[in-house]
Amino acid sequence: MVYAHENGRPYPPQLMDVLAPKGWDETVDVIVQFREGTDDGDRALLERLGLQLVHQWSGVDACHVRGPVGAVWRLVDSGSTWYVEPVLPLVLDMEVGTRVINASKVWSTYVQQSLGTASEPIDGRGVTCVVVDTGIDASHPDLDYGTKTLFNLRSDSGDGPYYEIENSDLGYGHGTHVAGTVAGNGDASAGARRGVAPGANLIGITIDTDNSAGYINAMDWIWTNSRPGNNPHNIRLHTNSWHSTVEEYDPQKALIVLINAISFENNVVSTWSAGNDGRQDPEGNELTTSGQGNTPVGIMCAAYERDGSGVAEFSSRGKRGDTHTYPDVGAPGVQIWSCSARRTIISGGSYVGGNENPYYLAISGTSMSTPHVAGLVALLWQAAPSLKISDKHEDHSGDPGDWFDRDDTRIHEIEWIIEATATYLEGKGLGMNG
Repeated sequence: MVYAHENGRPYPPQLMDVLAPKGWDETVDVIVQFREGTDDGDRALLERLGLQLVHQWSGVDACHVRGPVGAVWRLVDSGSTWYVEPVLPLVLDMEVGTRVINASKVWSTYVQQSLGTASEPIDGRGVTCVVVDTGIDASHPDLDYGTKTLFNLRSDSGDGPYYEIENSDLGYGHGTHVAGTVAGNGDASAGARRGVAPGANLIGITIDTDNSAGYINAMDWIWTNSRPGNNPHNIRLHTNSWHSTVEEYDPQKALIVLINAISFENNVVSTWSAGNDGRQDPEGNELTTSGQGNTPVGIMCAAYERDGSGVAEFSSRGKRGDTHTYPDVGAPGVQIWSCSARRTIISGGSYVGGNENPYYLAISGTSMSTPHVAGLVALLWQAAPSLKISDKHEDHSGDPGDWFDRDDTRIHEIEWIIEATATYLEGKGLGMNG
């Protein structure tokens, strides 16, 4: 696997936060990476300690383990583990257009080819984006199942086996809204509310907001199904409008190992929401951005006003002076209209609030800005399919240590292009690229 580094910590601070308040015999779920990979001796150790091996992944050498708090601490003290982290709940980065990011101009743009011919219109066609979220209601006219949304995957146990289902967004509606912004075809609005990359395809993977192990399972599926030579759907990106931690980059965590593997091994781009804690800390005195978004090779997205005039007040800024914690880019994230799933928490609240449109609703958050950037990534992949990881490193201020010598701190050429062509906006308290 890739890019874990030895820093002497057998577990992150969150493990103590989760385990300390619990009784010795209370059951907890953790993610375990053994020092020499998971072998028969490690499985026997888990059994002796009274711990259940719930699931083992292939893209990262890690296991989902369940058992008593006391047994988990004995496992940590055994000397056999490389890293033990808690399974955490996940936060959907929802606060309660295409024209601004110039997508509508790109749709009528063609790439000049040899012999004077031109490419098909740049609208994302031929590119597939995996939406890792609450699911996609592909019965929506903008998200047709089998053609626009190739398929949806859902698991009843988080990290158990997936099954296909047309409407996998059964509780929230968050993922359907995200999917519509990425690549909805606009059929229910005569094209007025199409997504940023209306020609792209979608795959939906449903995750359980109570279980971060399910997110590792989703990343494991993406890694397996986007391998060079085994990528039949041309998966070029995945988008994630959620986070499980607020922290700096921690390459030892199993989820981060997989995020890196997907990008560095498979050349697949990821987009991440920054978080919605800007109101609590507009001056950037504390770190408020997503731990997953702070992965250097990922593109972390701030939210701008709907017209792109400034940074939304709720958008997390990063810690002042620590540029490696700043969002990479921004996009509209305030009152964004997109697809509405049927009979969900979000759609129900919208209709109570007076929205009478059965197909679309408007919500805000960095959850809404992130799929704008994902759609832009799809457009770039269609226009320039040879793009790859660059030699440029993520920005870092202060004492960088070995930051600029490490492979895993490099960014993708797509991020570099987006940042180089973006308009710089001043956020309250500190500036961010936009």
